[in-house]
Amino acid sequence: MAAGLQEPDSGTWINSFKRTALVFQQPTLLPWRNALDNLVIPLLACGLGPIAYQWLECVGLKDSAACWPSQLSGGMAQRLGLA
Repeated sequence: MAAGLQEPDSGTWINSFKRTALVFQQPTLLPWRNALDNLVIPLLACGLGPIAYQWLECVGLKDSAACWPSQLSGGMAQRLGLA
């Protein structure tokens, strides 16, 4: 409901978030794009593309920018998805 994908069956839902995000249980990375390119896609959609390296650094993946999703551990892929 917070992401706006469902309406409540009953009761009231008030979304006071300025931006909502959707986080999948399994990382949804594009296998044909490296870590940096996977991160740039949503950041560009929000007008934040130029700060991709800063986000990689925040989640501890600065040194993995050129890695393919298949080269990342499960935790690394999840952190990239959250970034």
